[in-house]
Amino acid sequence: MKLTQLAARKIMTTAAVGSAESRAAGRVRPATVVVSGITLLLGLTGMVSATAQASQPATASARTWTTQATPNQPGAGINDLGSVSCTSPSACTAVGTYADTLSSPIGALAERWNGQTWGLQAPAKPKGATATELFGVSCAAANACTAVGVVAYKTHSGILAEAWNGKSWRVQATPRIKGVTAGALYSVSCTSASACTAVGQYQGAVAERWNGKTWSIQAIPHPAKLTWFFGVSCST
Repeated sequence: MKLTQLAARKIMTTAAVGSAESRAAGRVRPATVVVSGITLLLGLTGMVSATAQASQPATASARTWTTQATPNQPGAGINDLGSVSCTSPSACTAVGTYADTLSSPIGALAERWNGQTWGLQAPAKPKGATATELFGVSCAAANACTAVGVVAYKTHSGILAEAWNGKSWRVQATPRIKGVTAGALYSVSCTSASACTAVGQYQGAVAERWNGKTWSIQAIPHPAKLTWFFGVSCST
C-alpha cells in the first residue's frame, strides 16, 4: 500500500505514497514504459551509507538491458524515480522524490533524457509548501509534459499538478473538495497538451480532467467505502 507517516514525517497525506523510510527498506514501486521499441525501467538502488542513493534507470533495446547514469539532487542522500514517460528514444522525462536524510522533508525530483545523458530539472514548488512529491508523469510531446503528486503545507496537504513547456515546470491550479484536507494524484495520462486525465485519492477516489486551461473534478463511481485510483491510461 502507499502509506505516508504524516505525524512522524510531517509530509504528504495520510493516504499518499510511501515515505523515504519505506522506500529505503526496499518497498519501491517500479514504473515501465515502452516507446519505439525501447523499454525504460526505473527503480531505487541500495542505500549507500555516507553518499547518495541513486535511482538508476535501465534501458532495454532488443534483448539487452543497460544501466544509465542518473544525477542525484545535490546534497540528497535519497533519490527515487517512480514514473517515466517517453515521446521518442531521445526524449524521456522521469519524476520522483528526494530527501537529504530519512528524517528530512521530501522534495519533488524531475530528470530529462536527451538521448545521451540524464539531466536534472527544477520542478516548481507552490508558495508556502513545506514538501512536494511527484508520483506520475505523462508527456504528449517533448515540450509538453504533465506531472502529478502531492503538496504539503503546515496545516494540510493537497493535490499537485505541474506542466513542462520545454523550458520550465510551472504549477497548475487544481480544484479542492470542500472540507477535505488531504489528497494526492498518483497517475496521469495525456493524449495531447490539452487533454489529460489524472487519478488518485481525496479521502476517496478522485479523477480530474485537464482541458488545456483548467483542471476539473470528474464524477466517478465508488463501488466500496474505501476506493482509490492508482493508475490511468487514455488512448484518445
